[in-house]
Amino acid sequence: IENKLSRENMPGFSEISESSVAREGVITIGYFGVLRCGNSWEILRRVAERSNGRVRVLVRGYPLVPKDLVQLIDDCPDITYGGTYRSPEELPDLYQSVDVVWACYPVVDQQVEHWRWARTNRFYEALFFNKPLISRVESADGIAVDKFGVGICVDPIDIESTVQQLLNITEAQINSWRERASLVPDGVYVYT
Repeated sequence: IENKLSRENMPGFSEISESSVAREGVITIGYFGVLRCGNSWEILRRVAERSNGRVRVLVRGYPLVPKDLVQLIDDCPDITYGGTYRSPEELPDLYQSVDVVWACYPVVDQQVEHWRWARTNRFYEALFFNKPLISRVESADGIAVDKFGVGICVDPIDIESTVQQLLNITEAQINSWRERASLVPDGVYVYT
């Protein structure tokens, strides 16, 4: 069962801005939904801390791992926690506020490999709102990201390598990924 979006049930979908990335020279990564991956948090924290203000992270959703995520975010000046949100009502504003979306399937028990075929909600939502993705290599999302050229694939198990990859993302790459995202067939991310 896929979690594709329905255009008829998406408020504001026709009002999506085509604004360019990196407002004020800063790239904003969005991390949304059920927040349940310690590796994701550690990667995004390190990227924000090491970017010298070039990368910000917007976190919205329900934190599970780490349990004290909201308190940890308070200690990171380039990471903002905006609380939970209502889907689909708030999705247009949420996705409009970021340049690229963290859509890595959580690192959980490696014996459970449903990440190889299941897709994240963020995958469908990001494409709907024409946003590039950061996806897990070899995952169902990652295979599509590579196929369509709409983002970058990383290995969230290798935290330091992933941090370096994200620190090297350029505005030109994001613009290119965004252009390609606009060409992805609707049937990939919306019910047709």
